[in-house]
Amino acid sequence: MSNEEKEQQFKDKLKNCSLRIFLKSSPYNSGERSSLDKLMTVDRFYSSLYANSNSADALVSDIQEQIKKDDTHNFILTGYKGCGKSTFVGYYLRETNKRSIVISFDDKWEPEVGIKYNIAMCLINKLFDDLKFTFDNKNGKISREYLSIFLENDNSEYIYQNIDDQNYFKYFSEKLIWAIRLLDKQQKEDLKNYLNNDIKMHIMSGRITQMMELLVFWDIADRYANNLSTDCCIVFENLDVIYNTTEVPQLVESIVAFRNNIDILSEKLFYKGEIISDPTQDYITYGYERNYKS
Repeated sequence: MSNEEKEQQFKDKLKNCSLRIFLKSSPYNSGERSSLDKLMTVDRFYSSLYANSNSADALVSDIQEQIKKDDTHNFILTGYKGCGKSTFVGYYLRETNKRSIVISFDDKWEPEVGIKYNIAMCLINKLFDDLKFTFDNKNGKISREYLSIFLENDNSEYIYQNIDDQNYFKYFSEKLIWAIRLLDKQQKEDLKNYLNNDIKMHIMSGRITQMMELLVFWDIADRYANNLSTDCCIVFENLDVIYNTTEVPQLVESIVAFRNNIDILSEKLFYKGEIISDPTQDYITYGYERNYKS
């Protein structure tokens, strides 16, 4: 079915759906699903169903002002389940033309593994999408761009000497080179197993700070490979899942360390003769949780 046919089918269902289904339909709804949801996309939701409010616009303006004034760029949103936190973040991204990296703690939270697991799965899913076998010869596009940026002489030397004290990024690059070889040789099952086992375990072997830096390096490569905008929000979704656990202070400390490290890196990493990014301006972190208290 073409995009035009899906669009028409969506409009037809909107005309005939009940008020209850209409009100519940959302690309962010994790509860009851309906036939309308199967055709729902973020773009269709905001163009056809989203009811804007002055308070939402005021909050968007307030956040933008805070970003201009403050280099920390960390925000926490809290509210009852279903009050519209995810919906607002989606609206904010659209209004400000920002991309997002979403790390969810809802469906994938495993207490025995902890926060690292969720960040690792965010990264491994991006790797899967990039390295999957396709017919358009674009597979591995971001991975190859990442290696071009990371292995550029000045960059690799600076990273090795200043932040890669445990060779975390060096070994990840070596594993990525090996994954691309498997991809080029069309060894589909071997590549899948390698991503699931070796690469995922290596990603999780790093500190949370290193994993966050790796996520940003990957996004920078994605920007270059696909000509995307620089502004990006890193969203920690459903933080209430880890609320009151011993890992919360660790996550807070790691984000602060990540911001400090990425600030230093932003002045030192070059690609094709220019600074590749200014993460203090390009990357904003959001966390939001559900509040069950009255």
